[in-house]
Amino acid sequence: MKPLLHLLLLLLLSVPALSQTDKTTFQKWYLDFGGGTASRAGTLTAVGLRTVLSNNWTFGLAYDNISMDPKNLPAGYHPGVIVIIIIPISEGNPSVDMNAFSFTAGKFFPLGRRFWCTTDAGLSVVNGKVFQFQPNKDRGGYPAYPSNYTYTEERKTTIGGLLKAEVAWAFSGIVGMSAGAFAHLNGVQSPVGFSMKLLLGSLRKDAVWESKKARPAKPSLSQEAQLALW
Repeated sequence: MKPLLHLLLLLLLSVPALSQTDKTTFQKWYLDFGGGTASRAGTLTAVGLRTVLSNNWTFGLAYDNISMDPKNLPAGYHPGVIVIIIIPISEGNPSVDMNAFSFTAGKFFPLGRRFWCTTDAGLSVVNGKVFQFQPNKDRGGYPAYPSNYTYTEERKTTIGGLLKAEVAWAFSGIVGMSAGAFAHLNGVQSPVGFSMKLLLGSLRKDAVWESKKARPAKPSLSQEAQLALW
């Protein structure tokens, strides 16, 4: 939770600097936060900052937390159970609890006045749990029944990669939403998944549509006739 709070503080402190930047440099900039699902029964919590430059390049910072089953979880794994009177309560599967801090770059593709698509790739610093499982023959007895496997865990930090693609829709100039897919590639675990996020920031029209809007209108037939007379 602390890494998420630290990143949120960093992103909020960066907003005034972005708002004072020359408007010709940035088409858009926005905070995004939301969640989603990931492989191996995973859940995603995500927050980030993205900028879209006038040349349609994008750059971003992102923090992802993914809770999921270990990739080496035995197929026949049964979690431990504690019985309270007659109510069994499962201890649940062990969770990798992976945190990834990423810097990404990519391209922006306008799809309309309020819609766009982005594709990104980047490097991540990843921290998560790795597990080793051993069969457990001790089945215990009432009220505690341990798992059929014991395990050891340790924290591992490594460098990885992030790939993602998103489609976004701006409700207004400052609020929007996005949906997309992602893939983390690293030595801890490499989940893929789907996300939905809320966007807050400067979501004004992109440069392509603004340039079309700024083009001079073609002269009317009456104007062309007048020019021909001259």
